[in-house]
Amino acid sequence: MLPARLRVMNALFSLRLSSRLCAPPTAVSCTAGTPWYADEGAPALTFSCTACGGCCSGESGLVLFSRNEAARMAAKLGLSTGAFYETYAHRASTQGTIKAKRAWSLKEVPSKHGLDCALLGAGRKCRVYDARPMQCSTYPLWRENVATEESWEEVKRECPGVRRRDGRPLSAEHIARTLEELDAYWESIEGEAAEDEAGYQRERER
Repeated sequence: MLPARLRVMNALFSLRLSSRLCAPPTAVSCTAGTPWYADEGAPALTFSCTACGGCCSGESGLVLFSRNEAARMAAKLGLSTGAFYETYAHRASTQGTIKAKRAWSLKEVPSKHGLDCALLGAGRKCRVYDARPMQCSTYPLWRENVATEESWEEVKRECPGVRRRDGRPLSAEHIARTLEELDAYWESIEGEAAEDEAGYQRERER
């Protein structure tokens, strides 16, 4: 949701930031050529998180995570992996976002801000910040956010971390590397979700 929480956005750029962050869809392909922010004379993109919690609540959405990330979040909370899934996760519909029909997503809880991520704790701080999913840790460097100067300005209007004058400069090389890592990450998420779906299907057929 954006000023609230993380949402996996649909493949057609239903973008947006007036409610929750939208995780970069794998359907958004790479564009060839030099990105706009790498043009000679273009200012560097900057970002430094203000820990405002705005990207952790708002409209209903998805925060997907891998099995390894689940284990890390569980350890951070002092829980077994099974207890983590039972307490903080649910299998949610992902149609229109990734190829699998369902995947594991963090639960949401009602609050005065709309729906909060279940891991948003006291002071609106993430309880697993150092072990948070890649969907969260790479924001705002998602393909739809850096696709054009206009899309970055859209993010800037919503996120105080992008508006900071003292924000950390983000080089074109760093952005490119992050986008490549995200592409691989979403493929792994899809693969795990497909395996889970096949396993549930086998159980139903028994």
